[in-house]
Amino acid sequence: MNETVRVPNPQSMRSTAELRRRPSRLPDYEAESRALVALAREMATSPESILQKLADTALTLCRAQSAGLSILEEDDQKRNFHWRAIAGAWGSHANEGTPRDFGPCGTVLDRNTALMCSHPERDFPYFGEVKPLLEDALLIPFYLNGEAVGTIWIVSHDEHRFDAEDLRVMTNLGAFTAAAYQTWQSVNAMQRIAAIVDSSDDAIVSKDLNGVITTWNKGAERIFGYVPEEVIGKPITILIPADRQEEEAAIIERIRRGQRVEHYETVRQRKDGSLIDVSLTVSPVKNAQGKIIGASKIARDITERKQSRAILGALPEAVYTTDSAGHLTYYNDAAAEFWGYRPKLGDAQWCGSWRLLRPDGSHLPHNECPMALAIKENRSIRDVEAIAERPDGTRVPFLPFPTPLHDASGKVVGAVNMLVDITERKRSEEQITILAREAEHRAKNVLATVQAAVNLSHSDTAEGLKYAIAGRIQAFANVHELFVESRWRGAELYRLVAQELSPYWQDGGTRARIDGPNVLLETGTAQTIAVFLHELATNAAKYGALSVPEGRVEVQWSRAADGRLVLRWTEMDGPPVEPPSRQGFGTRVMGAMIRGQLKGEVDFAWHAGGLACEIIIPA
Repeated sequence: MNETVRVPNPQSMRSTAELRRRPSRLPDYEAESRALVALAREMATSPESILQKLADTALTLCRAQSAGLSILEEDDQKRNFHWRAIAGAWGSHANEGTPRDFGPCGTVLDRNTALMCSHPERDFPYFGEVKPLLEDALLIPFYLNGEAVGTIWIVSHDEHRFDAEDLRVMTNLGAFTAAAYQTWQSVNAMQRIAAIVDSSDDAIVSKDLNGVITTWNKGAERIFGYVPEEVIGKPITILIPADRQEEEAAIIERIRRGQRVEHYETVRQRKDGSLIDVSLTVSPVKNAQGKIIGASKIARDITERKQSRAILGALPEAVYTTDSAGHLTYYNDAAAEFWGYRPKLGDAQWCGSWRLLRPDGSHLPHNECPMALAIKENRSIRDVEAIAERPDGTRVPFLPFPTPLHDASGKVVGAVNMLVDITERKRSEEQITILAREAEHRAKNVLATVQAAVNLSHSDTAEGLKYAIAGRIQAFANVHELFVESRWRGAELYRLVAQELSPYWQDGGTRARIDGPNVLLETGTAQTIAVFLHELATNAAKYGALSVPEGRVEVQWSRAADGRLVLRWTEMDGPPVEPPSRQGFGTRVMGAMIRGQLKGEVDFAWHAGGLACEIIIPA
């Protein structure tokens, strides 16, 4: 069931006061004792089955046809009751359940009292599908740690009705089972914690307030070289170098005050006398009365981290790291020089820059900077420029390279960023522009030379072929001019089309219409499209719409939903055309260009008014 609405006063739910008006059997304390013994035995031998044992016991003791427990669980944020234990006629429904806020069990928890129930399908329609139908039921809250986390229920599917003795017995058995189940859960939790501690790669050690070691895990054995028998009962100071002995007194003093020591980087000593870089986290340990009786210490080997930081510190570029919340955990000297000051670790967030700006000079909030996006969106950020402003007002344009860091499970635990100062690059952009213009000039010269060579060539080639070759070379020259303007990033499709159709639409001409969004074609695609458009325009000028005064051409393009580029060439009001009886050489070549070079699709259609061509290029 998805969306549910609470039923404020369900007709199917009634107070257990009704039981006082029903005939009640005499207490059977012997049967009740046997049931308690059976539950105790189950707890001792198979504690994980004690809930099922309660359901089985309720079935017999209360003469029910179905019995079970409905439990709320953290896995679905306690949105549903789960039938983890069930017996009798409804046994096939094990591990099913009902919504927390729309059902008999939820009503019991809302009122925090035992209730009677009959024909719940009147209020909760989904019960109409549960067979056999519920004629009479008793539902009792099930408590763990003082919180109602489920219900115990017994059900009759015929004329049998429950009485006050059933309520008394099930309340007692439920309380006993809850206490046993809670104890089992606590033992399980302790065992899980013990297993985690024992399997941890970190050294996890406990000590009393005198600094005497009381526990020692395998991680501590691996890091420090001592087995438990060698250190338990010994002072923790055997791990501390002589020149750092005063650290222990300061740590114990903070523990006595109830304070926690976090990520304290220091040096400790192994059994063989060698030193090791560690990060310590020390927490107070309290007894059941809340009194501090010792400390738990986690020591993490940070030798590799220290070595990595030494490498990062030697880099000439600014490098820094953050935790998963974006708080700075490290930066090298180059970063401090880049920022113009030294931000406090743990305080500065996302970036140490005093102030950030976008390339256009507008303010860039720290929580929107590339490092923040890298962590929030779990992706590396590239090709984004920004400007850092130092406390003294000087500004530095830079390229960031933020990259998320993950643990073994793939969870984001932080990020590393490198800031590349591009001041010199910016200064050289004018010179680059001059060089680009020179390259354009030289490219035009080369292409013009090739064009002249073709025109002047003496060979058996037909004049028409020379003309076609010259046109194609000119198309290449035109697109290369666009490459230079974009610094070889590509060519705008609009300008590419406009160049080819310029004789028909410039100066107020209406014979060509161009329409489409801004699309930057990469160089290889742009060259192919340029030649393709040239061939279409040449054909239209010779035989198609552009060969007559009233003829027109429309070129349109758009992006399909899957990102593919769709370009359409449509000729109108040209001389009558008929579909060719066979595919000509030019059509085959043009199709091969699109399919072979661009892995795209091309379709030619000949209508009464002229050629219509559509090409589709993958994203």
